[in-house]
Amino acid sequence: MEVCFLASGETLTVLAADDFRGKTAKALKEMLAAQAGVPRFRQRLFQEDGSCEIKDDEILDVEAVKVSLVRLEFCPSDPEQTHELLTACQHNDFVMLEALLQRPCDPNTADEFGWTPLHYSAERGHLEVSRILLEGGADKDAQEHEDLMTPLFIAAAEGHPDIVALLLEAGSNKDQPQRGGATPLFTAAANGHLDSVRLLVESRAAINQADDRSETPLIASVGHLEIVKLLVASGARCDIKRNDGFTAIDWATRRQGTPWVYSGPNFTNQDQACAKYLDSVGYLRRIVLDTPVEDLFKRPEAEGQVAWSGKLTEASSTLQFAVRAAEVTLPLLKILNISYNQGTTIGHRSIADALHVNITLEKVLMDRCDQRDTDNGFYSLIVSIPGNTALRHLSLQHTLLGQAGLVNLAKVVAVNKALRSLNLSGNLFDEESAIAWAITLRGNRDLRQLHLNGCHLDDTAGLHLAGGLTENQGLEVLSMRDNSLRDASAAAFAEALMHNGTVTQLNIELNSIDFHHLLKFKQLARPRAVLG
Repeated sequence: MEVCFLASGETLTVLAADDFRGKTAKALKEMLAAQAGVPRFRQRLFQEDGSCEIKDDEILDVEAVKVSLVRLEFCPSDPEQTHELLTACQHNDFVMLEALLQRPCDPNTADEFGWTPLHYSAERGHLEVSRILLEGGADKDAQEHEDLMTPLFIAAAEGHPDIVALLLEAGSNKDQPQRGGATPLFTAAANGHLDSVRLLVESRAAINQADDRSETPLIASVGHLEIVKLLVASGARCDIKRNDGFTAIDWATRRQGTPWVYSGPNFTNQDQACAKYLDSVGYLRRIVLDTPVEDLFKRPEAEGQVAWSGKLTEASSTLQFAVRAAEVTLPLLKILNISYNQGTTIGHRSIADALHVNITLEKVLMDRCDQRDTDNGFYSLIVSIPGNTALRHLSLQHTLLGQAGLVNLAKVVAVNKALRSLNLSGNLFDEESAIAWAITLRGNRDLRQLHLNGCHLDDTAGLHLAGGLTENQGLEVLSMRDNSLRDASAAAFAEALMHNGTVTQLNIELNSIDFHHLLKFKQLARPRAVLG
């Protein structure tokens, strides 16, 4: 079948019968769009003599020898028609849109703000409407007047990955910035739209292209851990500085008081936003371990201002606890006091992240932070201890660690070479816990002070601990006040002190030991025993 222009008679193409067998006139128009130079909406097909139009839904006659083609111009635009077109796109009315484009209306008709039908369909996430508009010749890179946003930028900002994919496939400019310099990748990252970020990264969008403030997509993504990971894995640079001198890690750390600035529309809960923020802080700290500390933070101007302390004593807010936990990432922080807080898995994992990389923190106080419901979070904290070379003092009084927590903690303290003082007072020991700590005492030569006051230690536990003390060659202070130790334990500890050459003070006040055994213990252990 020959397809020719009705006006000139010029042949456009010749089709074999199999090319159009069983197809509608609409399908033929779609096939001819590239050759005719106009979309199907602006084509009209007629019988060979031009007397009868072939409607879109008609099945083509395989016996036809020739059909004639007419290319139409857009009908003049008017306010009412523009309103109908934009309304159809806003309300996902693709039936009305199809009818309007068949008039044919110009799909690039814009309102007074420069918003085209494609801008509106991209904003609302209307996939079929967007597809029809692109087929009709909509400008995929049109910029509205105020902020110069393209449909792709709007789809990325609103989190419509199907629209982002459609526009990328259509050849939209993936790096076209809006007036402030932000790209589609930037806005998708800033608003936490992981799927859209992934599509743009896979399409090779410029991953380090910054906005007018020199802020990169990575800096903008702080608060969205999975996006941070994806960008870093795809080559995002952590050392690029904004105009104010902040890198991504600077921005994460210094914004710790307001972590939900970039929470986006999906974060309706501040705790959730805070958790994602702290996760990204910890992740960024780990990936810049080889960056000199001096390049990441400015030292305090005042001399001696190095023992910074983050304190939240008696704070009741779980959210506040989690936010302030990020303080341990500061390189000059020496003391972190988060006692009397309700522990959370979020908070403890954040502290664990920081302990993995912190090189100056020397003292952590977590007294009376209930751990019963946070096994996973506290385990994250425990496993961070073996590799930490700066932590000297750890206090976990009355934290209700439980048997598993005490046993695991004993294992990691056994291999830690930095910890000097550990306070586990108020945690309930059973025989298995005592055995684990006896093994630790035998092997650890670096721990100097161990406080086990009020831990319900009985004679069984006492005998195990005394056995470990016998072989210990580092401990100087062992305090076991207010327990249930009896005569057998007193004798065992007295014997242990005869073999141990480092302990200078052994406190067994307020235990259930017979007076005669106390005198005997005092004679054997003098002057190192404190009795009660």
